[in-house]
Amino acid sequence: IVGAVRFLCEDMLQGVLQLFYVAANWDDLSRFQRAQIIGSVGVGLTVSAIGPFMESQKFAKSSTELIQHDKWVAAGGPISKHAEDIIAKEKKKRDGAAFDGIGELVFDRSMR
Repeated sequence: IVGAVRFLCEDMLQGVLQLFYVAANWDDLSRFQRAQIIGSVGVGLTVSAIGPFMESQKFAKSSTELIQHDKWVAAGGPISKHAEDIIAKEKKKRDGAAFDGIGELVFDRSMR
């Protein structure tokens, strides 16, 4: 979400401003300068848009793995040692009041 907001509010706005500059100074710029600015804006926006896209793909994969792991545990499968360590650390740190260690979970193999 942060990457998408950054893309829209920072990179997209900067690209639009650069294109307004090209339009306002069209006659004063050489063909090479116009092409360079337009190409730079296009490549910059493309590269900038890839970040939020990849971030969402990673989140979707992690969510799927977490759901599979939850189903595995609910069906009576053992919880991984790594997850047990994270839960124990969080309980000790927060005295069992809350759990916020999901971001630390790493799945080294698929859950059945």
